Amino acid sequence: MKPQIVARNAFFRFILIIISMVSLFPFYYLFIMSSYFNEDILKKGMTLIPGTYLLENLKTILKGNYIISYFNSIIVSFFSTVFSVFICAAAGYGLSLYRFRSKAFFKGLIVLTMLLPPQIAIIGYIIEMRALALNRTFLPLILAWFPNSFGVFWIMQYLSSNIQKEIVESARIDGANEALIFFTISIPLMRSAIVTLVMLVFLWSWNSYMLPLIMITKSTMFTVPLYVQSITGLYRTDYSAQMTALFFATIPLLIIFIFGGKSFQKGLIAGAVKG
Repeated sequence: MKPQIVARNAFFRFILIIISMVSLFPFYYLFIMSSYFNEDILKKGMTLIPGTYLLENLKTILKGNYIISYFNSIIVSFFSTVFSVFICAAAGYGLSLYRFRSKAFFKGLIVLTMLLPPQIAIIGYIIEMRALALNRTFLPLILAWFPNSFGVFWIMQYLSSNIQKEIVESARIDGANEALIFFTISIPLMRSAIVTLVMLVFLWSWNSYMLPLIMITKSTMFTVPLYVQSITGLYRTDYSAQMTALFFATIPLLIIFIFGGKSFQKGLIAGAVKG
């Protein structure tokens, strides 16, 4: 291999290492802050050396409902992701490959709803959930992700350049019904887009704060963001305990991005080149 190529590869690897270190530094510093006593953080300021108070902070958050809140977030995020991704995949598939009246209208409506901030509809959504007597359950936190206009748009854009309509037509000629075509042919072809959407919806649902803050009133139903905000005393805010709770709350997200990172990258760049 030519020395110029070796030097160029080494340079790009060095740049990637620097970028990775910068990206991972917030997680490391979150761990550092979670290993100190609350008052030590305020006195010492920024430091890169771990402390010895991590176990005490862990005991502090475990005394409350942190495990229950963690489990609540997993339930809400899991079902939100499963149903939202399935609906988006089905809707995006139908709008991309089927011909019917008002197709252009529905596409325009999806784009229009992406331009509107969700805060506009939250009051009506709360009234609707209370009218249905669902305000004391997790369903409002899950149902909010069903009409995911971005997810439908994402699937439509992916299918427009990464699936051949001839494959679907051939399956129809061979006698396959629409459900069989969707689940056995189209879903595998949308794998990268679906994995990317799974990661995004799970991340959004896991970090959701405003809707749970409005809909959830019982401490036993808190999600992780609500529990972290509730770690306060009568006269002080325990920032170190909050950092500990946040540090462990990032672990599921890191695991998802580690195992789904390649598919996430493929999904992001798949629509960049017209196939």
